[in-house]
Amino acid sequence: MKLRALSSPAVADGMVYIGSNDHNVYALNASTGEQVWNYTTGNYVSSAPAVAGGMVFVGSYDYSVYALNASTGVRIWSYETGYEVSSSPVVVNGTVFIGSGDGNFYAFGPEPVIPEFPSFLVLPSFMTVTLLAVFVFRRKRVPPSRE
Repeated sequence: MKLRALSSPAVADGMVYIGSNDHNVYALNASTGEQVWNYTTGNYVSSAPAVAGGMVFVGSYDYSVYALNASTGVRIWSYETGYEVSSSPVVVNGTVFIGSGDGNFYAFGPEPVIPEFPSFLVLPSFMTVTLLAVFVFRRKRVPPSRE
């Protein structure tokens, strides 16, 4: 199999997950290199996948963040941000954190719990999508000093 990988790979449970310029996320058998599944997004995938809890999380240039079943590649959920998602997600205690080109920082978690963050972040909106809590954090703009 020949593909043009754009992202760094994630390796977990005998699988290699990688994003590509052909709009796909691929799952490859780590021992053989054979493709197990692929999921097609709406644009490039340069975001390195994160794997946790049986799911693969990745951002795409189609403005969306995806959660895919790690074994089958079936989409579990997706969320459309305001711009391209080229940053890579990180998962901490079941919460997925990722930035977007829209200037926002997103946290997707199983319960509507607001985590503690440094004072330079504010929480302007809160939404619940099915059983998924979505938090949108925007940087607080501090006006320049007039001194």
